Amino acid sequence: MMSMHLSLQLQFRPSRIEGKEGTLFFLLNYKRTACQYATQYSVLTSEWDASKSCVVLPSKGHPCYDVVQKIRKRVRWEQTRLLRFAQERLEEDEFIPIDEIVVAWKQFVCQQHFFNYMDVVITRLMAAKRIGTARKYQSALQSFLRFIGSRDLMLFEITAELMEDYQQWLFRHAVCMNTVSFYMRILRAVFSRAVKQRLVSQTYPFAEVYTGVAATRKRAIDLDGIQRIKDADLGGDSRLEFARDLFLFSFYCRGMAFVDMAHLTRDSISNGSLCYHRQKTRQQIVVKWEQPMQEIVDRYANGSRYLLPILQ
Repeated sequence: MMSMHLSLQLQFRPSRIEGKEGTLFFLLNYKRTACQYATQYSVLTSEWDASKSCVVLPSKGHPCYDVVQKIRKRVRWEQTRLLRFAQERLEEDEFIPIDEIVVAWKQFVCQQHFFNYMDVVITRLMAAKRIGTARKYQSALQSFLRFIGSRDLMLFEITAELMEDYQQWLFRHAVCMNTVSFYMRILRAVFSRAVKQRLVSQTYPFAEVYTGVAATRKRAIDLDGIQRIKDADLGGDSRLEFARDLFLFSFYCRGMAFVDMAHLTRDSISNGSLCYHRQKTRQQIVVKWEQPMQEIVDRYANGSRYLLPILQ
């Protein structure tokens, strides 16, 4: 019943200065109470149809055609979404002041800018100490920004057509398939988060782009290469020798990640085995403790609880 008392009209306020753009705003009415909401968009008087209360496009070849088309799409989206937004709030509380609905809507619109939303996601990852993941998201963000060319993109404008265009742009820039998938999966995760928060409807914009894992040619160093690294004359440079020892230690430990090496302690060695939990997955790994590993550890023994002098 309350929707019968709710109406929303798009209106235009022309500029007092001749030839200058006027303001588009919404007039929200509920039970004889009205509230204005000014959009961030403005058009010329010639781009406004007063009889139909809508933005009209200039001719196809006009230099402002694309800009006005984008404004018209966004205004239409706001008109539809704001009306539903207000209806939902009134269903929860029919006595909520109409101006409070407008304030809440303004906050909602602020969350609709895709790059701002992604910035918030990255900030939260950093706050949660997920530094590596945050950097991956930042890398995907920078790539997508280079494609778009500006930060002006709304969540609802993430479409299948746009993502296919982005994929083709990546291919033209000689980006490999796995990197394309890497970027797409991150953007999809951000979009899915926005869907879960009910900021945008699920339209499956990533359905037609590549998000798999392409097989790559295996690259491995042979034992002769390892021996050459071990025997190389580094001219007594302690930093290079330390880097080499870390590489060899990782090799002896079946490719141990640097962060895992950094957190190894003397308690990690027991009964002839090295036992540790991966920092990334918490998976337990057990490796037989060999003499070359001991030689490296002995070389850097300094009384610390850590096996290697990475963390102090």
